[in-house]
Amino acid sequence: MGTHAKVPGTRQAASPPRDVERERGPVTFIPQRERLSYLFHLAQLFERLHGLMAVFAVIDGFVVLRVIPVRQPRGARTVGCVYKQGQWWFYDVRADQIIRPANELAATAREIGTQMETVVAA
Repeated sequence: MGTHAKVPGTRQAASPPRDVERERGPVTFIPQRERLSYLFHLAQLFERLHGLMAVFAVIDGFVVLRVIPVRQPRGARTVGCVYKQGQWWFYDVRADQIIRPANELAATAREIGTQMETVVAA
């Protein structure tokens, strides 16, 4: 019996997350713990940057990271993590733009930190 066969009195397996693309072949389940792990490690890098803090939030059922300048909270950025083209990517939720691959944690933190300094200085 297949893993998705209906058995009376049991619950069905959860559907894959909606942000998983189907290109060729069957859709595979992408574990959400990877998304959380990347965002958590990125948040730890922001702890070291002076004047920025990072907090977790949930938007449309997905965990995101809010990067907030302490002295100017309206200049916050919302960073999400999405699985596309076979890998995880950080992206700007508001602008709907890819920032960097999720395995480039330090480069992503530097890029966001530099952009935040520009926003705070403006």
